[in-house]
Amino acid sequence: MTEDLTDIDGIGPAIAEQLRESGFETADDVMTASADDLVDVHMIGKSSAEAILEGDSEAHGGRPSKFEAVKDDLLEAAEKPLNHEQVANRGGVSKPTLYTYLDEHEEFFNEFKRARGRTADRLIQRGLDPEDEIDISFVRFLLERSFKFIKTERQEVESENTHKIEGDGFVVEFADEV
Repeated sequence: MTEDLTDIDGIGPAIAEQLRESGFETADDVMTASADDLVDVHMIGKSSAEAILEGDSEAHGGRPSKFEAVKDDLLEAAEKPLNHEQVANRGGVSKPTLYTYLDEHEEFFNEFKRARGRTADRLIQRGLDPEDEIDISFVRFLLERSFKFIKTERQEVESENTHKIEGDGFVVEFADEV
């Protein structure tokens, strides 16, 4: 039998955490428990406990995931120069829910990442196109805000403060680094 509690029909991450806090460490612990034992766990009611033990995820009172219903909206929003919170809002979910979907659905994660990459590429191309009237500072702003691109610069500074260390048969001279 599986060890991951979320592999049991009717148990999502939040319920699994509550079960672990109540001493149910394995799927076998849950499936050999009585409905009354499960009802003692925070967030599990009588009908949910019975549904879990019967393997009927449709019968319990938990909310079904709306991932399938919002997936296409999220991917469409990912194609726009929006930050993650704005993408989530366009899909009708919260940012933590978007992150949960990205964590739990590998194919969605990969599609989302490709969509974000295409959007960043389009912005960069627009900023590099001399015939496009878009302001390059606006492109930079969008890349920084929506895609967390960060401009970095390296600067070298010369110092007149030098130091000399002498020892048995050696001499080292160096300048302060700023």
